[in-house]
Amino acid sequence: MLTKDSVQLDIKNHQKVTPLLLAVSEGHLGMVHQLIAKGADVNVVNNEGNNCLHLAAKTKRFHSEVEPLSILDKFCEELKLGNEERYSDVVVACYLVYHGANLYCNNKSGRTPLDLIKTKKSKKILNMLFPPTQCRWCQENMATVTLQPCGDLVLCKNCSSEMTFKICPVCREYTLSKSEFGKIIFGALFVVLLTLLCGIMCFV
Repeated sequence: MLTKDSVQLDIKNHQKVTPLLLAVSEGHLGMVHQLIAKGADVNVVNNEGNNCLHLAAKTKRFHSEVEPLSILDKFCEELKLGNEERYSDVVVACYLVYHGANLYCNNKSGRTPLDLIKTKKSKKILNMLFPPTQCRWCQENMATVTLQPCGDLVLCKNCSSEMTFKICPVCREYTLSKSEFGKIIFGALFVVLLTLLCGIMCFV
């Protein structure tokens, strides 16, 4: 299925669960790896506001249908765990964060994936390995808003309401909108649509 270009990687069911979220929930690390390699959105959330990291923290054990991923052993070393723990929730969480998943995303209950990690030691190491990103504008608050379509984490919520970027300050790509962990905050896209609408009305 994943070899087809037409496959909808981020299609959602009635609970807003995508194939990636389902694969994480059921512990299918091999499928998770394939979906991410194909470009699945690692920061999509379900109807409870949980991203893949929230779900990984709730999954007791993962298994892989493919050959072991060598990067998991690296994370075991960083976390001071034996290689037999390569399929544990905290190691898989490292793998997902490495691929861009947000460790500091609040779900609808106000909890981040880091809040759900069971051991204090693992929480501390994860926080050191993947510290929260500061807002690139105020340099004070934690960045929670990404620019689309590039996906770079740039602004805090306060600065996002005041700032509009035509070009991402990180990758220099043109931006269409801003999103706060799955919630779209339309910026430049609204201006583009309004301009097109005005142009059409001029010809009527």
